[in-house]
Amino acid sequence: MNPRSFTVSGIIIRMADLGESDRFITVLTPDRGKLTCIGKNLRTLKSRRNSQLELFSKVQIQFWKSRNNYYLQDCKLEERHPELKKNLASLASVAFIVEATEKLTVDENHIPGLYDLLEETLSLIEFYPKKHEVLREAYIIKLLSSIGTISSFRTCSECREKLPSESAFLDENHTTIHCVNCAEKKSSHLREIPLETLKLMHFILAHQITAVLKLKMTRQHINIIDEFGRTFLKHDLHYPLKSEAFLNTYG
Repeated sequence: MNPRSFTVSGIIIRMADLGESDRFITVLTPDRGKLTCIGKNLRTLKSRRNSQLELFSKVQIQFWKSRNNYYLQDCKLEERHPELKKNLASLASVAFIVEATEKLTVDENHIPGLYDLLEETLSLIEFYPKKHEVLREAYIIKLLSSIGTISSFRTCSECREKLPSESAFLDENHTTIHCVNCAEKKSSHLREIPLETLKLMHFILAHQITAVLKLKMTRQHINIIDEFGRTFLKHDLHYPLKSEAFLNTYG
């Protein structure tokens, strides 16, 4: 067996044109992390492989690895998620999710549980389109946790003691969470985090994403998750995602 050739299933999280006829394809895989390959002649009219490749879809791809790049040898569509594209609001949320996933992960770095989280979230948004907002924001919180940006909403980032039952404080410059005693020693601007917010963030981190469907979420709750997710997201990326404009219009 050629060690440079292998087949793996994955979810397409990015597609980008390359030259006049080629295309970059980026997939998140269950065991190998994010992989980016070059699909030669994918954009030509004669390409039979092009019809098998759609953003957000689950595909089986046969890769070939050269010295510097991966190349797409063959592919087979496994799951298309057709219902996602019938609802612009859901589509905007999914576009934001996959772009955030692509930008915050590194090629060939496996993050345990991330593939399953993405696959489950896409399916949930497809079946529960009215819940796309809370599923989107819960996914972002869990994604940030999986890459280490968010550690806990139960303990202080500095002294590691359990946070008090009343409230805690967020250092927006360093995206760290502090108890009252440690907050008093900080010179940077801190924002108070109400107890309700702490409980909500901890619930999202401690449970499977399906659990958020059972919560009685108000618009205020969704805004809280949104605000915190964006604060941590911007700290890691330093620039807005391209899909944010689409999300602001339809999401």
